[in-house]
Amino acid sequence: KLGAEAFNKKNYALAQRYFQKVVLNFPESTSAAQAFYYQAECYYVQEQYVDAVSAYENFILNFPGDRLISQAMFRKAVCYFNMNEFEKSTVAFREFCLSYPGDPLASDAALNIALGYKKAQKVKESIEAYENFVASYGKDEKVGFAFLQIGSLYEAMDNYAKALEAYEKVPGGKKEKSEAEFYAGRCYDKLKMPEKQKKAYESLVDFVPKSDEYRLAGLMRLAEIYEAEGQRDKGVVIYEDIVKNSKNPEWVSLAKDRMEV
Repeated sequence: KLGAEAFNKKNYALAQRYFQKVVLNFPESTSAAQAFYYQAECYYVQEQYVDAVSAYENFILNFPGDRLISQAMFRKAVCYFNMNEFEKSTVAFREFCLSYPGDPLASDAALNIALGYKKAQKVKESIEAYENFVASYGKDEKVGFAFLQIGSLYEAMDNYAKALEAYEKVPGGKKEKSEAEFYAGRCYDKLKMPEKQKKAYESLVDFVPKSDEYRLAGLMRLAEIYEAEGQRDKGVVIYEDIVKNSKNPEWVSLAKDRMEV
């Protein structure tokens, strides 16, 4: 009880001492499972990840049927990720997904597998993991983010056609859509497809919020294209949009200069 009170007051060092007393002196008590778990939580919130991993493993080993096992497994995987032990984190997240496929955290675990592979610079495995995430959790709110990551990985490999396929699958109405359209324009530029490049940037004109960074970056490129084509009236309209909605003083200054020209 004293440990829980200290934990709730965020006095984690004190809480840890109380929980440790239970773990060491009363391992058979009805409070032991909670003490084991929250001792690990104390390490976790204090970012003492090495100790947290050991504590979570002790909890999992001693109380395999406890209701907090799934949470402990997930936290252990997060600890590995935060320690930059990405291969260990992907193994731990995968174990969690296999053990608790219906858990609310399963989709986060599946996404973290892909992120772990990306951090470990295992591009092929990361793409595959993102695709598995999309296939398994097609209605998840992070699907747009997953497609965006797939596109960026292919783009980094100079596979612009495959990158475009991924960017085009980012759902409309999502915050990632502006970023996807901006990157799609960049891919079309690499593929020497100027009309499609222009259309990608033009799709950002009506995007909201108007102050979106990727929207404005795309509009800057669009205005330059209009200028190069001699469509100066259209260019002025786009530059006016940038001046009105951008919080970037360099972009505002550049847009004003181009409008005067």
